[in-house]
Amino acid sequence: MSDEKSVLVTNGTSGDDSKPGVNKAWNRVIAEGYKYRALDDAVSSTTSDESIDVGDPVRNRTKQKWSKPQYRLGIVMVVAVIVIAVLAGVIIWQYTTRKKDTCNTPTCVQTSAFISAKMDLSIDPCEDFYQFTCGNWEKNTMIPASRKKHSIFTQIGDKNEEIIRPLIEGEGDTYKGNKSLSIQKAKRYYNICMDEEKIEKLDSKPMLELISDLGGWAITSGSSATWNNSTWRLMDALVANHKRSGGALFSMQVSVDDKNSSVYRICFQQYGLTLQTREEYFKNNSKYENYKSGFMGFSTKFGELLGGESTTVEEAFKKIYDFEQKLAMIRQSQEELLDPEKKYHKMSVADFQKIIGSFISVKDYLSKMFDKDIPDSTEVLVPTPVYFKKLEAIINSTDRSTLANYVVWNLVNNLVGYMSSKFIDAALILSKEETGVSEVDPRWRRCMSKVNSAFGFVTSTLYVEKQFSDSSRTEVSNIVEEVRKAFVQNMPTVGWMDRVTKQLAIDKADYIVKMIGYPDWINDVTQLDKYYQNITITEGQFFKSYVSILQSVIERNINRLGTVPDRSEWHMKPYETNAYYSPSYNAIVFPAGILQPPFYAPAFPMSFKFGTTGMIVGHEMTHGFDNTGKHYDKFGNLYNWWTNHSAELFSQHSGCMVKQYSSYVAEGMHMRGERTLGENIADNGGLKTAYSAYKHWLQTQGAGTAQDLPGLDYTQEQLFFIGFGQLWCAKYTKEYTKTAILNDPHTYSKYRTIGVVSNSGDFARAFNCKPNSAMNPRTKCQVW
Repeated sequence: MSDEKSVLVTNGTSGDDSKPGVNKAWNRVIAEGYKYRALDDAVSSTTSDESIDVGDPVRNRTKQKWSKPQYRLGIVMVVAVIVIAVLAGVIIWQYTTRKKDTCNTPTCVQTSAFISAKMDLSIDPCEDFYQFTCGNWEKNTMIPASRKKHSIFTQIGDKNEEIIRPLIEGEGDTYKGNKSLSIQKAKRYYNICMDEEKIEKLDSKPMLELISDLGGWAITSGSSATWNNSTWRLMDALVANHKRSGGALFSMQVSVDDKNSSVYRICFQQYGLTLQTREEYFKNNSKYENYKSGFMGFSTKFGELLGGESTTVEEAFKKIYDFEQKLAMIRQSQEELLDPEKKYHKMSVADFQKIIGSFISVKDYLSKMFDKDIPDSTEVLVPTPVYFKKLEAIINSTDRSTLANYVVWNLVNNLVGYMSSKFIDAALILSKEETGVSEVDPRWRRCMSKVNSAFGFVTSTLYVEKQFSDSSRTEVSNIVEEVRKAFVQNMPTVGWMDRVTKQLAIDKADYIVKMIGYPDWINDVTQLDKYYQNITITEGQFFKSYVSILQSVIERNINRLGTVPDRSEWHMKPYETNAYYSPSYNAIVFPAGILQPPFYAPAFPMSFKFGTTGMIVGHEMTHGFDNTGKHYDKFGNLYNWWTNHSAELFSQHSGCMVKQYSSYVAEGMHMRGERTLGENIADNGGLKTAYSAYKHWLQTQGAGTAQDLPGLDYTQEQLFFIGFGQLWCAKYTKEYTKTAILNDPHTYSKYRTIGVVSNSGDFARAFNCKPNSAMNPRTKCQVW
């Protein structure tokens, strides 16, 4: 399956089908009231005072003849009366009109306060739009010690968890009157997660039992999980690791064939590192020693907690680290893998065997993984053949005990979050170095997160019923369609693209599958229970239950082989605060979890909805035409539908963005413009398309419907851009900033705002920015 493109900074794949990962880590605003209240008092007092002041001379004029000076004075006073009356009328008209066109619902009041409280009005929006929209939010927001990043997205995610919590903690296992085994399993899983006393009592016992099932571990020699050199086999160890969702040496999964989106194929990928990026193993990395120290601190403490002797454990993990460092050196970089054409390699199992060498029988490995014979003629996908060509030499130069220790470590280090507190404390040693996270979330929130991950469609079913209406789904669907039409209507303005390629781009946009809120099948208890039928939740056995979940994830993936991919399948759970585009399905997905305040609410002004929700829609849609999506046709097949002329000009225009974003700096590090290019193209194209969609909606459906938010003296156009800017309010720990720049395909949040608006002529016009001001440079980069 091709990588989905997501809006939010991500930590790998999310939801039920994800590989496990160590938790390497991760306000309500009060309304101040209406500014119009003072205006109301001023209007009423001024009009009454003025009427008294001009009354006396008029009453006496029939009784007294005026002198010339008095006459002149009278003329002046009459004129003054007229002027004052006109001004008063204008003020009254402005007030009553504004009051009429102001959204005064509680939701709008709260939204207005939420928006204004984040803004720093001392900043000129034309000089630093990020600080203008998010400056006060940054000043008043602290990153929790349990988080590597705090943002508007994480705040919504936290709120969503708070909504789901009572639904999971409450009694009962029915949905719309129907008993559900999957709801029962989810609630039982949450309860055993919350049973800290039982987890602490079991301590390392569940882990040692698992290690024994894996073939033992030399690091825990002397325990019940002793390793036997004479009986250990690398292939058996890899199968045991991979069947539990591990990724030692490489990952194997069933994915959509990039060049035939109607077929699933087995795919082998480079994998198997403990640290988050290959660059963290490089000695020229400024934080190399910190990362290595974190690795060693975590791993040795972990081994000692399982009964290993201190000196033996340290020596073993030094060898494991050195082995992983060698794996990192032969891995292909993310930049090398940006072009899907260059990483598409389809071959038979027999041909892959020639590449990988003799350290493992690929046919036997697959037969054990699939529990059936996989012929040598079976075609498989290998995106990184260079890695596999070099892998055998490293394995052959490594002693068997180190290989065995590594394979076990690769799986068990990802299970720490399901063990007793002292193991979690050990994991924080590494987490602190990589992300700055030094604490964990409250127990209920950690358990809620684990239930969401394991039973995401169950919690989403409950969440949607509570939080997401059919009318909201309909309106968001309409916004999605408005944005799609705007993208198509903007196509003639793309001057660098020739007519033939434009038409094919329009065809692709017309063919996009749009999935909003949630998949309908989750409302059917029978289908929901079937989805989770292979998961066993054992009372009082949190760790063991999680291993069952991992195995079911692998089984579900393996069972795809031989079936036909479904374009309407969701690869993200509806409760999630995110969205994505799938190149292989040519589909965009917007879960109910992101369609919540302050991004979306039915009562919001449409300008704000288009600036937030519309921009997210435009972002995901533009992914279909970024430096990755452009390689796929409307059916999701990897196919070159571009003329050479258009492809060359695309490279030139996107190269402008690479240069632009590479110039931005945070924590002394330049952004990686090439790595983040796809997200930057999507951000820029998304904003432009959403703004066009809003203007079109205003002309065709919104005449006379625009409402101001109370207390915000901005035009609807300005409110659109403010909504966009506040999407990206975020704070990072210093440690995670550096890790994110190395690894994240998204640009640092501040520059997601600044980079886009400085390329937007619409923004400059909305805020009357002077030419060559910081947010309105003469040179602008634009692809779509």
